Amino acid sequence: ALVWLALADDWTEHVESWTATESGTELHTNTPYYVRVTRDGDPEAGHLRTLANNGPTLDEREIIDGGFLELVRLGVKPHDDEVILNSIEVADDTIRVDTPHGPAFYRYNGDGYGEREGDDEGAPWSIETKGSGRLWPIFTGERGEYELVAGTEEGPLAPRNLLRTMQGFANSGRMLAEQVWDREHETDYNWEFGEGTGAATPLAWSMAQYCRLAHGIDADAPIEMPAFVRERYVETDRPDGPSLRVNTNFAGDELVVDGETDGVLVAVRTEQSTALVEPEDGEFETRIGIGYGENQVTVAAATHADLTKAGTSVKRFTL
Repeated sequence: ALVWLALADDWTEHVESWTATESGTELHTNTPYYVRVTRDGDPEAGHLRTLANNGPTLDEREIIDGGFLELVRLGVKPHDDEVILNSIEVADDTIRVDTPHGPAFYRYNGDGYGEREGDDEGAPWSIETKGSGRLWPIFTGERGEYELVAGTEEGPLAPRNLLRTMQGFANSGRMLAEQVWDREHETDYNWEFGEGTGAATPLAWSMAQYCRLAHGIDADAPIEMPAFVRERYVETDRPDGPSLRVNTNFAGDELVVDGETDGVLVAVRTEQSTALVEPEDGEFETRIGIGYGENQVTVAAATHADLTKAGTSVKRFTL
């Protein structure tokens, strides 16, 4: 448990530096904000990325989605965190479309997975031709869960109104499609603005998201938010982690791991086994099994034996 808690603490600490850009681009100046993907954990690098399904080539800082909302739904970040609020503004400017039923969202800008673009607009998607991803009802539901946490009670983004928006996306059999049409003008294929396209219908993800939002409205909170996570990262001040220095030496088919820490408990994990050690006078040592080839080693330390009260530190390396 200590290893996983320490990794969660570490990832929570670094999620912004790994995935939120402070430099932005000319298109997006309200920084920092979360981007969809980075090649190497550096959101400032501005690597060019060619998107799948014959999509465009864009600066990674200009590829926007709503995935960051999960940080709020899962209790990792508060709803009014500055980077979250900036990211919502960027997402609304980039991937939001207000349909006759209410707000809807693209999966990400430049998505090529959807009915065709160009002269035969609206024709079925094909791997040989350029398509355009349309609006996904599931993301209206995800936004509803964020607004539930934020306490929004009025306007098109109020959770109950977003639930009604999802209802509007459904077909006559009350089934929700993967995607709904994203524009007003007519095509030869008779798609209607805010109505299902030729995408999978029903899409289990969309239907499940509708149910999850409905239950969340009844409960007045997202029903799948882990209470422990929100308490640790949002509601309380997490304790500082202990100092941690680690050395390793091979001893046959075992790895000797030693080091120094002012913590009270150390966990060492490889793919083969895990060891728990109580340091003595600030020092620890243990032997642990390793496999052939590369071995990923994780060493975590805690300030308290009761992990709900502990600060953690972690080191990861490959040998």
